[in-house]
Amino acid sequence: MPPRPFPYALNIGTDIVHVPRIRAIITDGDGEARKKNLQSLMRRLLTPREEELFWRKYKGPSFAVGATHLESTAKFLAGRWAAKEAVIKAVTYRRLSLWDVQILSLWPSAQSSPVYALILDQLPNGASRYVYAPYRKYDVTAILQSDVTDILQHDSPQRDGSAAEIPDDDPDSDAQVAKVNISHDGDYATAVCLAVDLPRDGDVGGEAAAREP
Repeated sequence: MPPRPFPYALNIGTDIVHVPRIRAIITDGDGEARKKNLQSLMRRLLTPREEELFWRKYKGPSFAVGATHLESTAKFLAGRWAAKEAVIKAVTYRRLSLWDVQILSLWPSAQSSPVYALILDQLPNGASRYVYAPYRKYDVTAILQSDVTDILQHDSPQRDGSAAEIPDDDPDSDAQVAKVNISHDGDYATAVCLAVDLPRDGDVGGEAAAREP
């Protein structure tokens, strides 16, 4: 008899990113060059929603690449990159890009917050919701001056980061939630993702998916 299959349609992905690599990309040059490097990296890695949340946190390019906050910026982006790659590895039912995945904080205003992943649904024609735009421009000043309240803001320390804690009125409701954890140790950022597999024909309790190698 063969071994019993794993009974749940769950996949695990993990990734590690060298923080100095991210720091080197940002600091290739001085002054304005560093700001452009940061914005180019962000356009490649983050969705427009993630980028807006980033600018709210880091108050603009000069703040983010300044001597005081450069290390924090590099660690943040390294962690996001690792988390997105972990999600991409955990999702086997479709081919994801960095822009198909959003890594969001449950409490954006807090110093430290659990994160979760949103795997954005494809459009009816099969295309991704976002397409990489290397020249996308953001009005950072407008973002920082905006009075819009982040609907994901939660101040209660009682929350445990479970999927049930994610607000029902999330603007990206056409998406699948995945569990993600990011960790930093010295020069490295690591992430792990636990994602569901899509049900297959004849799937009962994930057994059909579990039978696949």
